[in-house]
Amino acid sequence: MALVITAQPAPDFIYELTHNYDGPIEGIVAFLDKNAKPDDIIAITYGDMPLKFYTDLRIVGGYAGEDLSIAKNAKWVILRKHTICSINTEVRNQLKKIVNLKNYQPIEINYSDIPFENREALEIHHFRTVTSEPNVVILEKIR
Repeated sequence: MALVITAQPAPDFIYELTHNYDGPIEGIVAFLDKNAKPDDIIAITYGDMPLKFYTDLRIVGGYAGEDLSIAKNAKWVILRKHTICSINTEVRNQLKKIVNLKNYQPIEINYSDIPFENREALEIHHFRTVTSEPNVVILEKIR
């Protein structure tokens, strides 16, 4: 019985239940809530659907199948580090063509840019906030 109990991730579950988990979408939402204005446009390679859910801002990205040409007026651009599927690569390439990145300054937020906020499958679930990955970078239009 002791072997069964110690082989389970019970300590990890307890840690997760008693500590805050900080993921990239949470960080992006918190940053935009604090810094974006209601009429700002935010362009993102992926993660657009959660941002649309958690904010009232104008979000354009790859998963909603929108016309990305509106990104030319984006105040904020977020080129996520990871590629989840080929759509992400296509959106990244389109955004780089549409948006003049020379007109943006990078702002690094203190949230690791991992592929997902968190996943339910134990083999890829993070019980603790990931701090070993590069942070999310949000580009702000400066001119």
